Amino acid sequence: MKFKKPAVCWQTDPDEAFFVGTRESIVSLANQLLELANGEFETSDIAGVKLLTPKRDESLTEFGLDVVVQGVSIVEKESDVISVVNEFRVLTGELPLVEGS
Repeated sequence: MKFKKPAVCWQTDPDEAFFVGTRESIVSLANQLLELANGEFETSDIAGVKLLTPKRDESLTEFGLDVVVQGVSIVEKESDVISVVNEFRVLTGELPLVEGS
């Protein structure tokens, strides 16, 4: 199997993950993130938080592995991050990490 994009490795610890890739693939990932942050967005709402999702639909890491980074979501305030994370956790049957503020 050839890896053109970074892979996400999480097997070393259930609470951690990291990227594994060539220097070129990591630089490419960084550039893709910058392009996404400056691109066009679709707007939605989750848990009362405005969520910006880039219109571009392409996996950012190798597809077909246990964990694939499919995209990014952008919120306006730092406090919105935990609200969105907790909402996704609840939607998948997990408990919230901390109370949203």
